[in-house]
Amino acid sequence: MVARRLRMQTVDLVDDGSVVEPPGAGARTRAGGAARRWWAAAAVLALAAGTAVVLADRREGARLAALADVPGILAPLEGPVSERWRSDVALLPGIADVAGRLVGVEGHADGSVDVVALDARTGAAAWRTAARG
Repeated sequence: MVARRLRMQTVDLVDDGSVVEPPGAGARTRAGGAARRWWAAAAVLALAAGTAVVLADRREGARLAALADVPGILAPLEGPVSERWRSDVALLPGIADVAGRLVGVEGHADGSVDVVALDARTGAAAWRTAARG
């Protein structure tokens, strides 16, 4: 059995028994069908875009989960990042964590170099010594 969607139409009955459609009646039904197709196409496009976003999010989550076990790579941060402390010591790249201290090398304008240890909780210089040449 085939189901059909019936549409109501405006018609005028004439005394001789014939049916006369008002002007523009056929155009309204064609316009209504085009509008339904437009909304259906927009819905399909929105569904495709939403699916693409969800798939990209899941792919990124799987990539981050795979990186979690790699040594030397930090896990993604949960929540906002905030500054805990600030130091005037400008350590060069290559900072190491030694017994709860951040140990690094600080270079000066005159060419001298110091080895500095900062307290990891406060950022205060725990000790400083001149590097030997």
